[in-house]
Amino acid sequence: MDTKSTNPRLTSESLSLSSGSNFSTPSASVVSTPTLEAGEFIGSIPPKVSTNPLPPLLRDYPQPAKDIDVEEALERQPGRWSLQGQMKANQKRAQIAASRSDDKQQKTRDFETAKRELLAFHEGTLRNASGRK
Repeated sequence: MDTKSTNPRLTSESLSLSSGSNFSTPSASVVSTPTLEAGEFIGSIPPKVSTNPLPPLLRDYPQPAKDIDVEEALERQPGRWSLQGQMKANQKRAQIAASRSDDKQQKTRDFETAKRELLAFHEGTLRNASGRK
């Protein structure tokens, strides 16, 4: 394989395919990933994950500005982006959709009225642009 080519192709070497195996996983070799260096992964964990040595429970977090009232927090209504909030919003949408009448004739009349208004406006702008009054 030409390693200088801008569009490297997959080969049996880059995929670590052996003749005795039906299955294999791609390897991180120079041929398959020319920009990858061996030191970039520590124990096959991406570097962004392994940069913070402290687990979340051992980190120091700032103290809250005021005491947390657990009773008040539990009594609050669920927020819009919580599971319960999503369920309520979905129910509300379904009720609105069910209450909306699908009167085809009314929609057709509204469409025709809007079409007439747009055509009248267009004819008026053409007259004004051509200098006629």
